[in-house]
Amino acid sequence: MPTDSTDEIERAEIDKALDDLVDRRSDYHWSVSMSAQEDIAELMHDREAGLRAEIATLKTRIETLVLGLRAVECLINDSRDVGGLHLNGDAAPWDELRTGGQFESWLFDFDAALAAAEGEKGP
Repeated sequence: MPTDSTDEIERAEIDKALDDLVDRRSDYHWSVSMSAQEDIAELMHDREAGLRAEIATLKTRIETLVLGLRAVECLINDSRDVGGLHLNGDAAPWDELRTGGQFESWLFDFDAALAAAEGEKGP
């Protein structure tokens, strides 16, 4: 959730954008009426509200994805291996399937995604 200072900065940026627009239009001997400025401000406000909603949706999706990654990590940490993976009756130990293991291609992307979710560099 944005802070008051973030809102102030965003409002200042919007005001500056409006001022820049008015200045550019004035250079071409075109005057912006108060009504046009209000229309522009309303459009910018609506766009800002749309972007805030989109950001909130993306944050929720990210949180859900991170929870899913962590759930799989817990499963891996709470078990020893995967039985039947190689279809030969042998168990496949997780350390062979994770990054650096003999069969790392199975979970390399999982490890990279987990590292990204934790804010670290991938494998």
